Amino acid sequence: MAADLLRAPAALVSLSERQRQFPLARVGLEVAEVPQVWALCGRALGEPRDVFVVNDAAADPRFAGEAPVVGGQRIRFYAGAPIVAPDGRALGTVCVLSPHPRPFGIAPAERRRLASLASVAMRALENQRTARQAARSLDEAGARRAGEERLRLAFGAAGGCAWELHAATGLSTWDAGARDLFGMPGRLPFADALRLLAHPDDAAAVREAVARALDPAGDRRFAIEHRGPQPGADGRPRWFRSVGRAGFVAEAGRRASAGEVRLVCASIESTEQRAAGERQALILAEMNHRVKNTLTVVLALAEQSFRATGGGEEKERFHADFRTRLLALSRAHDLLTREAWRNTDLAGLAHAALAPFGVLGTGAAAARIACDGPRVLLAPEPAVSLAMALHELATNATKHGALSRPGGKVSLVWAPAPDDAAALDIAWAESGGPPLAGPPTRRGFGLHLLEKGLARQLGGEVALDYGSGGVTWRMRLALGDRVALG
Repeated sequence: MAADLLRAPAALVSLSERQRQFPLARVGLEVAEVPQVWALCGRALGEPRDVFVVNDAAADPRFAGEAPVVGGQRIRFYAGAPIVAPDGRALGTVCVLSPHPRPFGIAPAERRRLASLASVAMRALENQRTARQAARSLDEAGARRAGEERLRLAFGAAGGCAWELHAATGLSTWDAGARDLFGMPGRLPFADALRLLAHPDDAAAVREAVARALDPAGDRRFAIEHRGPQPGADGRPRWFRSVGRAGFVAEAGRRASAGEVRLVCASIESTEQRAAGERQALILAEMNHRVKNTLTVVLALAEQSFRATGGGEEKERFHADFRTRLLALSRAHDLLTREAWRNTDLAGLAHAALAPFGVLGTGAAAARIACDGPRVLLAPEPAVSLAMALHELATNATKHGALSRPGGKVSLVWAPAPDDAAALDIAWAESGGPPLAGPPTRRGFGLHLLEKGLARQLGGEVALDYGSGGVTWRMRLALGDRVALG
């Protein structure tokens, strides 16, 4: 249109951005010739309020040596109107070109027409941007609707519902799933909703959990397991797990007030999961009872065998060691049972294993054995093995080492290895005991466990030293699934 209106053989529409230009449309120009024109377009962009005209570029000192003038195209005449955005920025040009000079330039009417075409180009660009934004908004709205539908279906499949509480009004809004789960209408005061949500005996706990979540000084999280107001078809309580998070809306530099808070939550029935947990606890308790009964039978058989074979110092030692080891194994088993045979804390394990030797006592006895280290979680297998090792170390210290004398002390320390971030170092060090002449000549079960058994069972490295100051035992374990920093 520009070429026709101004009777020019070539025309170009281009945009400029950060010293680069992009051709949007062209006529009468080859692709390779387009960049040559941009030197002229750059001048036109410097005149955002007027049409820039070059009557004869070959005679104009500003352009006489430029590529579009002396190159293959040999442009002599140029007229360009800037494409001006609403904020006044010149975005590009609509220009016409000719190899023939026009000494008299263009008429005022032609200037107006070229400027009008630049305005039309600007409106077209704005329309394209508006259309893209509308399409993007439609896509985003469709994605939101699809996400909401997925969430609704997921809640429905899981037997749950979503709801929110507006702190300013005290009103709560519930989705369609709440009607099936609690018989809840879509919108009602939370005080009324609470009677449909929770058992009267649990209502106070739910209110306290809500208050904590709405407290700006807290972590804004809401989580509670509670009974529903009505029992199930079998007469047992129905249990629900409700979780959520409070959102605080405030302007920059201003703290949110209570009236600008809403608590968004989800509730799902957990009756079956809770029943399964109770069944598992019963099974574990029964298993623990049977294992302890087995250990009692083993201990009784050992005592009967001991009595049947008569006395003697060696048999007395066997009886005492065997009994204490079984009791140590039983204590470790009790600790793991309390943890439902999940990961247990190393500090708790150490105190349970060393309690008979004074760790959990009072006064000077308690101060004789000191435990220190970060939180470390142990899987059941390494927990049992370490409990037995600590029992052997404490037993030996009581018989022959630091704990056999009033002033003797033991230090048990664990920490990440200083030269290996993926390993844990555990160290047992005795002091104040009788002087040691070296390793014992008699190598029994305990020594075998401390030196080789643990390394083989846990894949760790063990070092046992009998220095003159007392026994030192060190072990390095790889951190991972079985041994992890808490």
